Amino acid sequence: MSGAGSLSAGGGAAGGAVVDAGGAVGIAGSAGASGAAGSGGTAGTSDAAGSGGNAGTQSSAGAGGTDQQPYNPCPPQGKPCVILPVGDSITAGSQSSDGGGYREPLFEVAYANKKSLTFVGANHNGPGTVKINGATVTFPSADSGYSGYEIDSVNGRQGISQFFPAQITRFKPNIILLMIGTNDVASAVPNIPPRLGVLMDTILAADPALLLVVAQIVPQQKRTPDTQNMLVQAYNAAIPPLVKARADAGKHVVMVDMYGALAAIPNYSTADYTNQLHPNDAGYKVMGDTWYAAIGPLLR
Repeated sequence: MSGAGSLSAGGGAAGGAVVDAGGAVGIAGSAGASGAAGSGGTAGTSDAAGSGGNAGTQSSAGAGGTDQQPYNPCPPQGKPCVILPVGDSITAGSQSSDGGGYREPLFEVAYANKKSLTFVGANHNGPGTVKINGATVTFPSADSGYSGYEIDSVNGRQGISQFFPAQITRFKPNIILLMIGTNDVASAVPNIPPRLGVLMDTILAADPALLLVVAQIVPQQKRTPDTQNMLVQAYNAAIPPLVKARADAGKHVVMVDMYGALAAIPNYSTADYTNQLHPNDAGYKVMGDTWYAAIGPLLR
C-alpha cells in the first residue's frame, strides 16, 4: 500500500486516518509532551490520501518529548495478528460460495505476501482449508458476523452492540474490522451514526491498544430511482467525522471506503452481487483487497 503513514503512540493527540478504495493511509504521529510541534519540534509531512480520503500528518516530538516506536497493534513476527471481523451477514460471508466472504481473500492475500493473521469470533463460517499458490492451508473460519443484525436492538431486530465489550475480553483481538449499518439503513431506523459512535467508543475503551478499522458500508444493487443507495451514502458520509473525532482524541481508529471500492466498478450490480444486499465471490474479493490495503502494512 503506497504512502502508508506510521501509527505512533506519543503523549499528544493522534491525527486521523482514512483509507480509500484505491488510496493510501495517512495516520498521524502524535506530539511529544510539550505539544504538537513544541519548541524545537518540527512538523512532518502529510501522507497522501486515497480517492476521497483525508490524510493524517506525522509530527515530530516537541521539546521535552521522547521519540516513540511507531504504533503497531500486531505482535512481533512469529505470532499471527489476531483479527476480529464484526458486522452483519456480509461479515459472515452470506452468499459467498463457501461462506468465507471477504475473510477468505483477505487471508489469502496476506498469506501470499508472507504476512501472518488469524481470525477470531463467536461464529464459524467458511471452508476448513484454502488453496494458496498450490499449497493447502488451514483457514481460520471464525468471525462475529450476525445475519440480519443492526448496530443496536431496534424495531424488533437484534444488535451487535450487545456483544461488546465482552467479545474483546474473550477474544483479545489486535485489530477489529467493523462494518455495520446495512440493515439499519434498510430498516430506516433512526439516529444510525450516533449509535455507531457509541459502539465505536465501547470498543475503543475496552482495549485502547487495539486498532479499530471502520468501513463505510457497501452499496446496494443499483435501482431506478436509486433511493436506497442515496440513504447508504448519507450514512456513509457521517462516518468520517466519527472516525476523525476519535482519532484526534488519540484513539487508534481508521476508516476504509468499502462503498467506493465496489461502486468504482461500472457493472458491480451484476458482476459483483448475488442479490440486492450481498456481494458474490468477486465482490467479496474486492472487499478483502480493500481491508488488506488498510492492515497489510501492519501485519508481520
